[in-house]
Amino acid sequence: MYFQPQIDDDFWGQCPAEYLRCLVDQQLHEGMKTSVFVLGDPNDRNSTGVTVFHMPPGESLPRHSHGCARFETIIQGTMNAEGRWLGAGDVMHSEADVPYGPHTAGPDGYTVVEVFENLTGMTQLTFHTSRGPVFVDIVAEWEKQKSSGGA
Repeated sequence: MYFQPQIDDDFWGQCPAEYLRCLVDQQLHEGMKTSVFVLGDPNDRNSTGVTVFHMPPGESLPRHSHGCARFETIIQGTMNAEGRWLGAGDVMHSEADVPYGPHTAGPDGYTVVEVFENLTGMTQLTFHTSRGPVFVDIVAEWEKQKSSGGA
């Protein structure tokens, strides 16, 4: 398959397994778009996960960390990453449990490809707040909402 995320609307919303649908459907900001890919078996949470997402202009991802290593490349737009402006072709990397962010989108937003060592690390993250760390399991929260009739 070949895609041009900037012009192919059918690129957005792809998801290889139903339990990962929450990563595509539950967006933090209006206008945020996401697709998820898995390198290997999507039901094996040790498989490598890839997400492509677009953040609209001016929106931010808060400071957070994942329980696995990750590698991210900006493919379109600009972002301010902890006071440093990054653009297309620039990369970021973090080891497991190392906080990064906030990442704030520039005037045209940004689109990134983010590769996670494993799917568990992609779906479980810790937000680093002024009150201390807050762990979130996105899949567990989504399933809890669905079972209570909230999703």
